[in-house]
Amino acid sequence: RVPRVAAVDALHALRELHRAIEACDVDQLRDAIAAAEAAGARSVDPQEVAFATAMLQIEEARERQQALQALRRASDCEDVARLRAAIGRARAAGAGASELEVAEAALEALSARQRQLGPRG
Repeated sequence: RVPRVAAVDALHALRELHRAIEACDVDQLRDAIAAAEAAGARSVDPQEVAFATAMLQIEEARERQQALQALRRASDCEDVARLRAAIGRARAAGAGASELEVAEAALEALSARQRQLGPRG
């Protein structure tokens, strides 16, 4: 009975891994990789896990690039909320400290300018 439960868990883990790969979704990939690793090498082919891990790295890099592009665009505008949101997104995507420091300095400068100007209206 126990081997059958393990086989069902392994099959579920493999299906989730395939769904995550098809979706190219970072969160799904992380969860599916963790489930596949928990199922063990005898249950899920290590090459499947390695492929999913490579996909995860590619998708994380893509998300990081998109977040950095949004951060650069937000840094060029005069919108504190947009810049603050872009900083949060870049931080969540794993942007480097130097990019974040530059953006945070720009946010501080923009906030200071807007405080000096006072409320618009």
